[in-house]
Amino acid sequence: MTLFSSFAAFEAHVNTLGLFHMDLRLERMDRVLTCLERTRPQGLTLQVLGTNGKGSTSSMLEGLARAQGRRTGVFSSPHFVSLRERVRIDGALLDEQQWLRAANSVAACDPELTYFEWMTAVALELFAIHDVDVLILEAGLGGRHDATTAVAVDGTVVTPIGEDHENILGPGLERIAADKAGAFRPGVPVFSARQSAEVRNVLEGAAEKCRSPLRFVPSDPPCDVPSCLAERLPGTHQQDNFRLATLAWSACAKQLGAETSPAILRRGAQLAWLPGRLQWCRLGELEVLLDGAHNLPALECLQQFVEALEAPPRQLIFSCLSDKATAGLLEQIRQFNMDAVWVPEIAAGPRNLPARQLASQVGGTAVATLGHALQCAQEAGGRVLICGSLYLLAEFFRLHPRFLVPPTSDLST
Repeated sequence: MTLFSSFAAFEAHVNTLGLFHMDLRLERMDRVLTCLERTRPQGLTLQVLGTNGKGSTSSMLEGLARAQGRRTGVFSSPHFVSLRERVRIDGALLDEQQWLRAANSVAACDPELTYFEWMTAVALELFAIHDVDVLILEAGLGGRHDATTAVAVDGTVVTPIGEDHENILGPGLERIAADKAGAFRPGVPVFSARQSAEVRNVLEGAAEKCRSPLRFVPSDPPCDVPSCLAERLPGTHQQDNFRLATLAWSACAKQLGAETSPAILRRGAQLAWLPGRLQWCRLGELEVLLDGAHNLPALECLQQFVEALEAPPRQLIFSCLSDKATAGLLEQIRQFNMDAVWVPEIAAGPRNLPARQLASQVGGTAVATLGHALQCAQEAGGRVLICGSLYLLAEFFRLHPRFLVPPTSDLST
């Protein structure tokens, strides 16, 4: 393959590959990682799997490792505005020139990779260049054939598993859980959130087959979640994510010869943050609550959070992709019982669902753009909730990029 002349050229190339085009094999990743000598990263490496909470849990693991003085590398997905959001070193993004050098190192191996395989290989190259101590790899979809599964890891972290991407992973929780458990490695410890009985049985069977130690977050976890977490990542589900991160990191810290103290937990919670997770944004007089919930379990958590607010939003800006617009999800949106629902058009390629069609299904009003929807909400007054699609949040961040960075800048270690 010809080397890329610029970051823009690399970005243009991977965008032609299709974000959701997959070839469910690991042979290509095995070849390119062998060529790069990246099959076994230098630092302690964790893979994060699950349906909901992968990004938040990865951020919490990152925060705990940084609080312990470790140099961290996080690979996460998706991004909102730039590919650069997918890789963080010590909580910070890297510039385009560093991405370009890593991309050309991967290109020199002459790979024919999918979109997500490119992202994974470039991330691993960047982590090696920056000599990180702790690598956190968030799986993109499933587990058995995910590109991150080609990498040797020291631990597997499993967030709550629910029904999502059934068109790829298969229908039903058992198949979805089995695909994610397909990433378990022989003898490698597994740390899991509390799961439904059906999912738990699948995970236990897979771990036993691999002879992998499996630990679930207990129903009465011993660790108290620091109160400061609610300032960074609010919601009771985030407390559960933090307990999972603490369970995994406590074991990792022992491997590194360190102890996890209450002070480390507090500092780790202070450092954890991701955009678009129950994030409040102010646009003039308009208060906006952003959340990336786009499947039924996530929307149920979001509704619980909204209903517990003293002054909950009474307007909703909503959109979703065609394969997400199930009867159950649409009914969940109607149960928010908002005074007004605005449904803007979003650019989602072949998975796009026309705003007029979606609006008719949720009792809303179709509008041309998110900007128009925000203007309608501004005129109506009060708070507004935006949810349903990461494409919708991406459009918000393109309009208002300042909200892509943490609310304070004094938390770096």
